[in-house]
This record gives sequence, structure tokens and C-alpha cells, in this order.
Amino acid sequence: MSIFRLLLIIVTCITALKLGINTRYADLHQWDERFHALVAKNLAENPAKPILLDALVTKQDQNWDRSHVWLAKPPLALWGMGASIRIFGANEWAVRLPSIIYFAVSVWLTYLIGRRLYGEKVGAIAGILYCINGLLYNIYSGQLAGDHVDALFLLLCQTSIWCLLQYQRYFKIKYLVYIGICIGLAFLTKWTMAAFPFLIVIVYLFTQRSSIPSFSKNVGTVSILAIFVGLPWLIYTYNQFPTETITMLSNMVMPTYSVIQEHEGGPFYYFNAIRIYIHEIIYIPLLLLGVRLLYKRCDTYTLLATWTFLPLMILSIFSTKREVYMLMSATPMFIILAWFLRFVMIRFRSTISKYGMIALVSFIFFLPLTTYVKRAKPWEISYTKPSYRVELEQLLATIHIPKDSIILYREVNYCQTQFYYGIKSHPWIDNQTSDKLRDQGYHLYERIDGKYVRR
Repeated sequence: MSIFRLLLIIVTCITALKLGINTRYADLHQWDERFHALVAKNLAENPAKPILLDALVTKQDQNWDRSHVWLAKPPLALWGMGASIRIFGANEWAVRLPSIIYFAVSVWLTYLIGRRLYGEKVGAIAGILYCINGLLYNIYSGQLAGDHVDALFLLLCQTSIWCLLQYQRYFKIKYLVYIGICIGLAFLTKWTMAAFPFLIVIVYLFTQRSSIPSFSKNVGTVSILAIFVGLPWLIYTYNQFPTETITMLSNMVMPTYSVIQEHEGGPFYYFNAIRIYIHEIIYIPLLLLGVRLLYKRCDTYTLLATWTFLPLMILSIFSTKREVYMLMSATPMFIILAWFLRFVMIRFRSTISKYGMIALVSFIFFLPLTTYVKRAKPWEISYTKPSYRVELEQLLATIHIPKDSIILYREVNYCQTQFYYGIKSHPWIDNQTSDKLRDQGYHLYERIDGKYVRR
């Protein structure tokens, strides 16, 4: 085993361990982990019915954060989380376990793709850069919006590209079938974002100088398989939940023309963001790749350029700008950065001193590692439960009321209280509804000054 592969294994294990223990307290993160976790728990009970809040109060509410039927995200990633919850129980570790697995596979896919394109050393360096990226750490640990859903989506994007490379090497139709399946599964993970890996595959196949009939056959194979995998769930939800599905479909394209939750930015948002979230010197490797592509037609350059720039250019047109969107292009940028490092070390080996090379390598790894440590905060790990959970557990221990007759209203942590304790919780209930619920025999509690008080 080479020293590079050994180092990759060590870094992957350390990062996966940190992902597994990541929490400052025993609780779910606010965005969007708590929503995904609650829906996943309900899907574990009924995989065909994605439910967020109990229909007792929210049946007619179509807001994504307090609806009854919840279609804001497709079910695939949530099914995985639900299976983990079914096996290990309703806790934050079970919620995050699938992402730890996705993380390990994504790191190795980065390594494998980099090795296929430029050799083992480039692949290993790219894999290590993937490991120690701060933004990716936040995604896989559930701290940012997108969290575990994006973790699976990124893996499916990488798998699509790996299958594309396999097809380029062996020209076997089964790899196109795999690509179509991956894109269909990506649709079942993050709705319209699945169009991006599809477009990357189509553009790359178009550049392969194949005949029009051959190109059409390849695109048709990928498209049919993607539709075959992704469409049944959409048909099912429309038949079962037509109103919610229509609302979801209208919200699908909203980020293209409207700013969602104040996530705005100019046309150069992502051009600036890659410096912050990928690496400070990423512009130099990207410029070198562009120059190489202009002067020499190469499948490797074409693939990396398409994978990197196509999503970023399209996303730049969208009104909504979010750093998590650009992570589709993270893997090729890590490979490009690793290739640039190897290029400098080989090309200028005779002109740059040994200490200069050490400084360059240290600089490449130091910046992302510093950001990673700041985001991971290994010194702040604690397993102390938040105060609201302590108070709720004390309440449940002192009162002798069935859980299904308790309703927490005006509860800020309404997703968490339902996830951990199975108690009906709602962020807001009007006075008329609350009176009606009391008449039906429910006991309403509200958290006031840190204590749960019966109202």
C-alpha cells in the first residue's frame, strides 16, 4: 500500500469519527436536520406517507416548515435515515449514520476518479482535500441546510461520473443504465437538482465525437432509466396528495426566479464562493485547466471543465444563491487542485528548492485544514442535553398523563420534541383551536421561562 493511500485511509477514518461524534449537545440541528429527522422517523412507520406534523392542527397548512404532508424533499435520503432510526432508535446518531457512510464512499470515489484521470497520487490528494473541507464537514454532520439529503445527492453525482468514466473505458451499455439509475435516484433525493448530473453527462457524451444515432441512443438510454426510476414517486404523490404535490411542483422552480429565505447574491457569487469554500488559490488551477483545454483537446480536461463550470454557470443565473449548491463541483475542483500541485512539483522540480516544495504542499493543505478545524470545533464536544429536553423529561416523569393526550403548543423545538418523545407539538395554535382541543380531552402545555406550564 502506498503512503498516499495509507494517509487517505487515516484522514478518512479521523474525519468520519469526528462526523459521528459531532454535536455540542444531544440534539438535532435547526436547519434542516430536525425537519428531515422527523419526516424520516414517520417514514420508518409508513414509507409511503411523508408526514411532518400531526394533522390535528396543521392539515390545511401548506407551509413547508409546519405542514402535515411534507414533500419539500423527495423520500430517498429520508428512507435511509428512517431505516437507521428503525434499527438504532430515535436519536441524532441514527440520523447521521447514513451520512457518515455516504461521506466515506464519496471520499473514495473522489480518490478513484482522480486516480483514473491523473494517477494515484492526484487521486489521494483530492480525497484528502475532500476529507478536510470545512463546508462539506458541516453538510455531512447535519449543521447546514441540506445536510443529509445533500450528502446522498453528492454521492449520486459522483457515482454518475464514475459510471461515465467506466463507459468511456469499456463502452458497455450497462454503464449508461447505471448512470440513468443514479440520475433517477438523484431526482428522488433532491428533485430538480438531478438535472445537473444529467446535463454534465449529456454534454460530455456530446463531445465524444460519436455519430448522431449513437449519441441519441446513449442519451435515450440514460433518460429512459432516469424517468423509470424517478417518475413513479411523483405520480404516486400526485394521486395521493394532489394539493401538496402541486404546491411542491410550483416551489421546485422558485429558486430560479425568486430569492428564497434571503439567500441572494450577484452573478459572481459562486466565482467568489469557490475561493472561500474550496481553496484560496483555486483560480490558478482553473485558469491553467482552461488554457490547457484551449490548446489541447483532451477528454480529461473536457470532463473536469464541464463538471466544474456547467453547474456554476447555470446556478449563477438563479436568483437564489446558496453555497451548498456549488458542492456538485467540489470533487472536480479538488482533483484539479491536486493535479495542479503535482504539475508544479514535476514541472518545476529543478527550479524550486526542496523547502519551497514543502512550503507549497503545506500551503495547499494548511488553509482548508484550518477552516475544517474552525468548523469542526473538536474542543467543544459535549453530550449535555439542552434545557428544553431536560425540562420536558422532568414533566413527563412527574405527570401521569398518556403521551398521546399531550400537546405542546407555541413550541419552538416542535420537531425535536416529536422526534425524541413522540409528543404532538406545534409552533403556534390559535385560541379557538386550543379551546377545541381541550374540549376533546387534550392537555396543552407551553414552555414559559424555561418551564413547561399547563395552559
